[in-house]
Amino acid sequence: MPNAQGRPLGAFRLSRDEVRFDYEFSGQRVRRIVSLAALTEFLCGGPAQESNLPAGVASASFEDFVKRRYLPESAKRRLPNPRSLEAEKDLVNALVATLGRTPIHLITSKTAEDCISTWQKGDYANNTIKKRIHCLRRVLEFAVRKGQLKELLVQPPKGLPSAKRNWIWLRLHEIIALLPHCDPLLANFVVYAIMARARAREALDFRVGDVRGDKTNTLFVPTEKRRRPMRQAMRPIPVAKLGPHFPELMSRLKPNRGGYYFHLDPNSDKPCSYSHMADLFRAARKSAGLDHVHLHDLRRTGNMHGAINGESFLELKTFLGQTHAQSIQDYLDQAQQFDRKDSLFHD
Repeated sequence: MPNAQGRPLGAFRLSRDEVRFDYEFSGQRVRRIVSLAALTEFLCGGPAQESNLPAGVASASFEDFVKRRYLPESAKRRLPNPRSLEAEKDLVNALVATLGRTPIHLITSKTAEDCISTWQKGDYANNTIKKRIHCLRRVLEFAVRKGQLKELLVQPPKGLPSAKRNWIWLRLHEIIALLPHCDPLLANFVVYAIMARARAREALDFRVGDVRGDKTNTLFVPTEKRRRPMRQAMRPIPVAKLGPHFPELMSRLKPNRGGYYFHLDPNSDKPCSYSHMADLFRAARKSAGLDHVHLHDLRRTGNMHGAINGESFLELKTFLGQTHAQSIQDYLDQAQQFDRKDSLFHD
C-alpha cells in the first residue's frame, strides 16, 4: 500500500472488499488493487481518525468476532428461555452466512441494505429480514461496548412492511400436494404442526410425555411466553379432537435421547433447529409450487381445518390458546364457505 505522500487520482470499486486505486507517486502513475479497509486507512491517514475502528484495535471479520467474542445472552439482555437463545444463535448464523469475512468496522447501513436485497431475492419474509437486521445491530452494539468499534453505523430497518397473512393457509389438496416433496422429518413436522395448531417453535419442542394417557388422553402443547419459559404454560388439547391421522403420526415418531420427536440425530439430546426446518420447508414449498406459504402458516391451517370440521367457538379458543374473540370468530365466519369433507380432521 502506498504511503501518504502519494497523490490520489481515482478509485474504482471491484467488489465489496476490493478497490482499484490509482495514485501518482514520485511523478509516476501507479495502479493497485487493495482492500477497502486499506484504502480507508490511506485516505484518512490511519484507522484512528475517520475509520470506525478505534486506535490500537486490530480489525476483525464479522465471522471471527461472533465466534470469539459475541455472547448472545449478554448482548440481548432479556432472553426469557432457551428457545430465545437458540433463535438468537440462528439469526447470528444467518448473518455469518451473508457477511462472512466482512470487517466489522466496515459494516454500515449500506452494508445492511445490500444484505436486505440479497435476502429479498432469496424469498425471505420481511419479518425475518427485520429480525436479522435488529440482530446485526445487537452484535455491533455489543462490539461498541467491548471497545471493538467507535459507534453503531447500522440504522433500524425501514420500508419493510409486514405482509398481511391473515387468510393464507393450506387447503386439503395443497397439503396432499406438499407432503410428497417433504422428507420424512419435515412431513411429520408439517402434519403435527397442523393437527396440534402449534407455532413452529412450539412444535419443535414436542417431547415424550406431552401425550398423557390419563382419563382424558390429552396432548399438552407448550405456549410461547415472552417473560417466562414457554413450557411453564401448557395448553391441553384432547387427542380425540386431533383427527384420525394423529395415531398414525405417533406410530412414525421415534424420540431421540433427549426425548424430542423432531430431531436430526437419535443419539442427540437436542431437537432439530428452527433454521434447518425452515430451510427444508422453503425447498419443499418451492418444489410443490406453494411459494406463498410460510412455516408459520401451518398453525393457521390447523385452525381453519378445525373450524371447517365444525369446532365451536370455545373449542377453537382452547386450540388457539388466546382470548381475542374477533380472531376466533373470523375463522368461524370463513369456514362457512367450505364443506366438512374439505377438512383434514374429517373422519
